Amino acid sequence: MIECGNCGEKNRPGAIYCRACGGRLLDPHILHKEEQKRLQISKSRLEKMSKSPINKFLKILIPIIIFVFVIYLIIQPVKPNRIPAVSDRFIKKFEEKLIRLQDSYNNSKLYRIAVTEEELNSFLKLNIPSGKELSLDILLDEGLLIYLYRTILGRPLTLTIYCGLLVEENQFAIDVLRVKFGKLPIPSFLVGYLTNSVFLKKFGSEISAPPYITSFEFSENLMYIKYDPYATIGSKSQKNPEHIDTMLKNANDLYNANDYRKAIELYKKIIVKFPDDPRIPALKSWCEEIETKLIKQ
Repeated sequence: MIECGNCGEKNRPGAIYCRACGGRLLDPHILHKEEQKRLQISKSRLEKMSKSPINKFLKILIPIIIFVFVIYLIIQPVKPNRIPAVSDRFIKKFEEKLIRLQDSYNNSKLYRIAVTEEELNSFLKLNIPSGKELSLDILLDEGLLIYLYRTILGRPLTLTIYCGLLVEENQFAIDVLRVKFGKLPIPSFLVGYLTNSVFLKKFGSEISAPPYITSFEFSENLMYIKYDPYATIGSKSQKNPEHIDTMLKNANDLYNANDYRKAIELYKKIIVKFPDDPRIPALKSWCEEIETKLIKQ
């Protein structure tokens, strides 16, 4: 049987035309030869086109246009919408706030400080040496907006990094969100990898986070440095059985084991011992609920 290549109808051997659609029937060997012939013709046409002067010219011109466009985007001037002021007065304020934050840590109190753009830029610019060719500005919005300026061949270039600041395992880490070189977008994951995997690993000991800094929050023109003494990993809370975190854990374990009377005794002991802890009001309400439950029993 010969299958029609047009409609798929099977015809008797020796038939010249399809009985269903009337199309010409060809032997499979003949079809294969014709297909090879068509492929050869197409291949020869492509070779002729690739050797034409126009195609050779386009192969050179297109990469040049792309390269020129990339360079054009890179050299575009980028300036922040505001330039924070820098002075020794702002450095003194910044250092005073860090001292207050450390005092808070030593006294085991919840605390946070607000750092302005002027204080942060003054502290960095006047404490980190940089030459005339390299400088930076940092703006505070919903994160850090860092402008790095570098002069190459007399032409100022700008690298803009928008990122967040984290504390992970007692180390500062940068969460890179957007990056631009001039006006050319750069993959943020690449800059994030270079920053956290290369830079932070190499200089990790110099820029490790103090134990009293646990997180950062941002708003317009302000960065909040936060300390939570009860969130510190590996601190005295894991060693001292009289620390509030350890006592709360023990009381919660008693409650989960349905030993409500011992649990409430320990909760009340915590309330008396740590009256200034911000969790105490919620703990008092919780004790009242447990006592109500015990009365009903």
